[in-house]
Amino acid sequence: MNGCIDPDLYSKLFGTSPNSVLVIIPARSGSKRFKDKNIYPVKGIPLMVRSAQFAKSMRIQPRVIISTDKEDYANVASDHGIEVHLRPPHLACDSSPKQDCIVNTCLDLYRDESYLPRY
Repeated sequence: MNGCIDPDLYSKLFGTSPNSVLVIIPARSGSKRFKDKNIYPVKGIPLMVRSAQFAKSMRIQPRVIISTDKEDYANVASDHGIEVHLRPPHLACDSSPKQDCIVNTCLDLYRDESYLPRY
C-alpha cells in the first residue's frame, strides 16, 4: 500500500489510526536448510529486522511485532528497537502453522494489554 493511496484518505475510508494495524513477523529459529536465516545480516541488517523496518515504514503506522521462540532472536530484535513476542516451544516446530503463532500473539496482547487491532 506504500504510495498507492493517500494515508489520510485510507484512514477516512477504513478508520485506521496508528497501531490499529498489527503486523506480526514470525521468526522461528529452527530452519534446517539455512541455520539462523532470520538473523543473517543482509547489507548489515538481520533479515527479520529488515522485514520489521519495512513494515514500520508504511504510512499507516502499524504496530510491528516479531514473534520468535529463541531468546537470541528476541535480543537482536530488541537491540534494533523492534517489539518482540516470545512464543511457546510447541508453536516453533516445523509442523506448527503460522496461523497458530499469530493467534497466540494476538491472544497474549489482548490478555496483557487489552490490545485488539482493527486489522
